[in-house]
Amino acid sequence: MFKKGFFISMICALCLCACGFNETVERLIKKIDRTIESENILSKKTNETEAPKEIGQRPVSIQNSGGAALGETYQTLDISLLDAIAETERSQGYAPGLGLSESVFRENGGDLAGAVIAAYKDLAWAYSFNKFQNSASIQVTKKSIEDGIRKVKELYSKENKPDISEAKRIEALNAADAVIYFIREDYKKSAALLSGLFRNEEEPDAFSRWMLLVCEMEDGGADRSKQARYAAIQARYSGFPAYWHFGARNFSGALAADYAERCINIFPDGPYAAECRNVLAVFVGLNPSDGKIIFSRNEIKQIINDSIKDYDPEQLSPLIPLISLKDNPYTVFASGAMRELAADKKYKTWFEKQAVFAKKSYGENSFLASRLNYIARG
Repeated sequence: MFKKGFFISMICALCLCACGFNETVERLIKKIDRTIESENILSKKTNETEAPKEIGQRPVSIQNSGGAALGETYQTLDISLLDAIAETERSQGYAPGLGLSESVFRENGGDLAGAVIAAYKDLAWAYSFNKFQNSASIQVTKKSIEDGIRKVKELYSKENKPDISEAKRIEALNAADAVIYFIREDYKKSAALLSGLFRNEEEPDAFSRWMLLVCEMEDGGADRSKQARYAAIQARYSGFPAYWHFGARNFSGALAADYAERCINIFPDGPYAAECRNVLAVFVGLNPSDGKIIFSRNEIKQIINDSIKDYDPEQLSPLIPLISLKDNPYTVFASGAMRELAADKKYKTWFEKQAVFAKKSYGENSFLASRLNYIARG
């Protein structure tokens, strides 16, 4: 029989190959572990209907999961531990490891479906920040995540987990399937499964509720009510690229552009950045295909600052395609910022050489040649 929390370790190996725990999260997890030891939660087996022994503990009722099978026991789950994780996510932003801690607590408390969803939270984070997703050395892709979730389903089969109730098994398997459908972007099927997994104690900004809200927007559009609900949970997901990505592709106008920029600024090389650049391109009247040469304002500032720091005009080269586009806020912003550098002789000479090349390649009246002449004049 598998030890409780076993599948968490299995999924953790996949996640942590791509991202390390930051020190803040490590300290939090160690503190939580000490709290668990001091309260003797992990060492004491209790019936799922047993009242808490200590004042201040708020147990989770798991009776509606179908009760315990013969020989099946779970500790009382102290919600304050989950509250501590949630508050950390809201105040400091999400960080790797918090989902795994939450998953362990939920599984030990009998919330197997919640444990699966919480584990996926860490995997989703790893994928969001995995700029090496095509590297053979780091395999955090949608496929590898789905493979990991499928292993969870195997672990909760009757053969591997004969001691758990059928109701709990079904909940865990439904949660795993909801994640798989979410990864595949089959949002209708994912929503159908997620909607039946909520417990009364789940907060409005819980990860499972975020997933369901994304499914609702992807499948039925984002009206004002959904936009308001999505904005209301921002604090907990401010550092999570996927949160901004799904907002960008489901909202419109300036709001969509704002979400797109935030997604890009968090991780410019991430798997969601390209689509968000397309959102920016459309917002300023360009073709979606122009998104591949769009930079956010923060990126433009960073490129220019790095060039100044190293006193190297060549580092401005990535901005040349951007200023070749027709008038738009990002092109104008980059052109104005670079023009200030033309006061320096070295930069002025570089801009003049770029202008000559642009005239020969694209014509004297091309957008790029005209802008480079403008920039070189300082």
